Amino acid sequence: MLTMRISAIICTYNGQKHIQRTLRSLTQQSLPSSDYEIIVVNNHSTDTTEKIVQQFIVEHPAWNISHHLEHMKGLSFARNKGIAVANAPIIVYIDDDAEANATFLEAHLNVYAHYPDAVAAGGKSYSRIFLWRSPEVVDPLCGWRVFVAQLRRTT
Repeated sequence: MLTMRISAIICTYNGQKHIQRTLRSLTQQSLPSSDYEIIVVNNHSTDTTEKIVQQFIVEHPAWNISHHLEHMKGLSFARNKGIAVANAPIIVYIDDDAEANATFLEAHLNVYAHYPDAVAAGGKSYSRIFLWRSPEVVDPLCGWRVFVAQLRRTT
């Protein structure tokens, strides 16, 4: 069995308008589909988000996509649910109305490979309104904010 390297978590509430585009962008990553999973945490949506996600899963069997319901309302509950069901050591959140460029997940892996003690990392986010093409990642560390924990033993 292959070990997943990274989990992409989409927390959504009534995301029917954009969720399919977000999912599609995650299935077009530069990494092999066996290296990552896509987790959708539906935070008690009242629209057709669940139906759209379930249909997307059926249409994309080669990807590790799962859908989970979280009935406790709020982003923190949805994020905690995503962490609880994740199978990879690295967690990446992406909004349900965001579109990841093709190297989104690979760039995260590169940052954590470069900074093995990092506890969090984040890059720039660009609005689709101002982009005519997906940004190229020349240097995956350029513009990233990395937080490294200095853990010490107490005696």
